Amino acid sequence: MALLVFPGGASASSSQFSVTSGPAYRHCATAGFHGELRFWYVYNGEYVRYVGRIEYRINKGTESGGNEANIWWGDHAGPGIQTDAAIQDNQWHTFGGDYYRSSRAEVDLTFQFDRSWPIPDPYCTVSWFM
Repeated sequence: MALLVFPGGASASSSQFSVTSGPAYRHCATAGFHGELRFWYVYNGEYVRYVGRIEYRINKGTESGGNEANIWWGDHAGPGIQTDAAIQDNQWHTFGGDYYRSSRAEVDLTFQFDRSWPIPDPYCTVSWFM
């Protein structure tokens, strides 16, 4: 029996899962901004059962703006996670994670990028099933 260890110290026994695991990436871009998310997971053959550490990075390119971007992670089989202080420095930052899911369901990810006032903040959303 193998023991899977994830970033952040969480672990799962491979005898509990038909194991497929690794980092997964999702991204969206608009108005010169690019948001990227990566998360570690365990897939049990039917759906993603466990979500490990979730990280994000935002590249604002040549756009002006601060470090108060918003990110929403809406998992219909797990918790919703959000922040209104996401940093836009093109570096990886921890966002959340380390939870178990109960079924296959849709996940919605929205980035609302932070532009300098008075320009409206652009946003983009990506959705997928896992």
